[in-house]
Parts: sequence; C-alpha cells; structure tokens
Amino acid sequence: MRLRDGCDQLLQLADQLVFLHTAFVHDPDDKTVAGVRIREWIYGWPCGNYVVQYADGSRAILPVRLTNNIKRFDTASASRATLDNRYAWTIDDANGAPVHLFQWEWVNPKPDEEIVRVVAEHDGVLDVSLSVFAVSGRVVRSDTVADTGHGR
Repeated sequence: MRLRDGCDQLLQLADQLVFLHTAFVHDPDDKTVAGVRIREWIYGWPCGNYVVQYADGSRAILPVRLTNNIKRFDTASASRATLDNRYAWTIDDANGAPVHLFQWEWVNPKPDEEIVRVVAEHDGVLDVSLSVFAVSGRVVRSDTVADTGHGR
C-alpha cells in the first residue's frame, strides 16, 4: 500500500523520516506473537517493512519490529516502552480504553536524494497489521550544524 496514493512526490528532501504508527495483532493468543520464538527475533517480532523509494531508483528497507520500534496499540500502559522510539503517545478510544501510538525517527542515509514514495509492506511472517497515522520529514537547518558538511 502506498501511504498516499496518486502522489508523485510524497516528500522531497529529508534528513529524517518520522513515523507515527502502531501495530494490531489479529490473534493475541497466537503463541508465535506471544514470545515463543524470541530467540529468532532478538530485535523484535516482524511486523513488516517501510520501503523508502528515491528518485535515483534506489530503495531503503526499514524493518518494523514489535518491541523495537513499534508495539501493540493495546499494550499495557506500564510496558509501552520500546527500544527505539522517540515518544509513545497515549490517547483514549471511544470506550475510554488507552490506545498507544509510537513515534519512530529514522535517519535517512541519503538526505540529498529526493524521496518519491514511502510504502508499507507486510512481510507475511506474523498476523500483524501496521496502522500508520503520519509520516513526516525533517530537514536539518544548515545554521544549526557546525561546519561538518551535514545538513542544508
């Protein structure tokens, strides 16, 4: 799925992409998701990938992994921390139950190359859906970067 259909330019240049997302586990009693295979997935349970497509035809694949850069939307509030999220935002659903959204920031290895599309792909490993609420781009201002040659 494209995050924004019919768009030739999702973003132009970005030093970072920021994803606001959460995961939906279709069968919470699935022992595979519950942690039985933790040795295979020490960096988190596979949820899918974001694929960043650049104007030069190259791609970057960003693995989305439970406990690393995303968690279940209905995870317990006390255990909503992940290894690689900048922020976890909790809101209440219509029934007053907490729902968690996770902000993951990815540093673009090609900040001078235009990004033309970001695609969320399911990897088919687990019965988990990604729910993407927003994708934002960030550009580092050149006046905030010491003469390192980084930023614009």
